Amino acid sequence: MAFVRSHDIDIYYESHGEGPAILFSHGGGGNAASWFAQVAHFRGSHRCIVFDHRGFGRSRYQAERFEPDLYAEDVRAILDDLSVDRVHIVAQSLGALTAVRLALQSPERVQSLVLSNSPLGIDDEFAVQSVMQGAIRIAQLGVEGMRELFSPQSLENPRSLELYSTLGSFNVDVRPDLAPTILAKEILLPTERLKEIRCPVVTVTGRYDKLVPPEVMQRFASLIPGARCVEFEASGHSPYYEEPEAFNAFVADWIREASRNQP
Repeated sequence: MAFVRSHDIDIYYESHGEGPAILFSHGGGGNAASWFAQVAHFRGSHRCIVFDHRGFGRSRYQAERFEPDLYAEDVRAILDDLSVDRVHIVAQSLGALTAVRLALQSPERVQSLVLSNSPLGIDDEFAVQSVMQGAIRIAQLGVEGMRELFSPQSLENPRSLELYSTLGSFNVDVRPDLAPTILAKEILLPTERLKEIRCPVVTVTGRYDKLVPPEVMQRFASLIPGARCVEFEASGHSPYYEEPEAFNAFVADWIREASRNQP
């Protein structure tokens, strides 16, 4: 457990285990603790790096909008502090904005990308409209909206849902009114930038995701050179949490494949 100074705030991070490095980049409802199932699985064979985005968890910060460029710079500061040159990145939802920015700005630091259930911070009309519609529908449901993020199978496990909610409650600086700004025009990158990503990429979706529908991740896979899309049949918005064993097995296979195909 440590902090690194980046752009005037202290960014919280943890590093577990030894071996090829995997950086896990959490979503808007999570923080470093969200990746407990992945850290437990991979720490015996990999260096697992988890962190709290600025404004989340222990990275205390009052933001006026989402700042994906700063998120990427914060990750660089973490990697520099750990003397880690290259990482595989597993990114969920909001966290994929960080991952894509880092891959574009510092391609030499990113060995591969797993981009899960995310609009990626890309100004793609189909993706933006699909996510906007999903967000509005969920917001209209109020407190019941969170249930729309999960698969029918996940909704049958109340303890798991309670844990998910508890982990999110650590984000004391997060302002719910900022949620729509994740699709603000001024922070979105042109769709054409996806063609600049040079590392191996896989997009991930959940069959029941009503916030970022499977069609969005399938479309992004078609726009990124060499990418493909993988769908988890018993998941909604968070396959890493809803199907951790299957997700971990997939990521392990993906990292082996991506590593074989690179120097």
